[in-house]
Amino acid sequence: MAFDVCDAARQLMIEHDSGIVFGSKPSGLEKTSPDVAYQVQDAFVDQLIKRGLGDLAGYKIGFTTIPAQQLVGLNAPVSGSVLQSRVYRGPWTVRKADFQRLRIECELAVRFKSAVPNLATAYRADSILKYVDTVHAAFELLDDRNATLHAHAGVGVIADNAWNAGIVLGPGVNPPKNFRELQGTLTRNGQPCATGSSNNVMGDPALSLSWLAGHLFSRGRTIEPGQWVMTGAVIPPTDVQVGDHYRFDLADFPPVELRVF
Repeated sequence: MAFDVCDAARQLMIEHDSGIVFGSKPSGLEKTSPDVAYQVQDAFVDQLIKRGLGDLAGYKIGFTTIPAQQLVGLNAPVSGSVLQSRVYRGPWTVRKADFQRLRIECELAVRFKSAVPNLATAYRADSILKYVDTVHAAFELLDDRNATLHAHAGVGVIADNAWNAGIVLGPGVNPPKNFRELQGTLTRNGQPCATGSSNNVMGDPALSLSWLAGHLFSRGRTIEPGQWVMTGAVIPPTDVQVGDHYRFDLADFPPVELRVF
């Protein structure tokens, strides 16, 4: 029996509505390819849009390190869609109870000023930055639905829109000459709790952007003017607690702040 993409997307929506743990119900995705998983993601995102979550506002990139990819049985990063209603300007307050398991990733976000025209010019770190308008310290809101990661989980993560539940943006600044060696610090309630570097994102977040451009081209899409892209984790995912205040400082960018209640 052929795998039914639309049925898999509907099942995903039921799992979200019912609070079912990620991967706890057999879906058949484990036996499919990433290409099929992205078809499921498209159908799932279409359902979210029809529910009123807004049009496509951009993309997120995840699993940007080889160990993270190997953990879930992938050989490349993953992308997900960011919808308009899930783009927030910091300082922002979020309710933990609205998610199955809320985690945050400290990231570099970029806003594009023009469309990325073609693969030949886009799939290089030294060329894609000219299409970038502003850069921001940012949090990605992740809802991994209490997942336990394993060697066949990657296709399920792709189908589930790479677990994106929103982005929180700090104030924007003009892009630096390059995105390498930007140092970041996460503080919880005023106390530093984690540090990281933009080099943790494929060695250079510009390579992450270039990967996304090539990935989208392979699927007949492109990054459009005004769209946001979350480049990947500068600091690995962090569990959040009710009552806590989080702040992410990246290089000399204005910080982004988030409070959880």
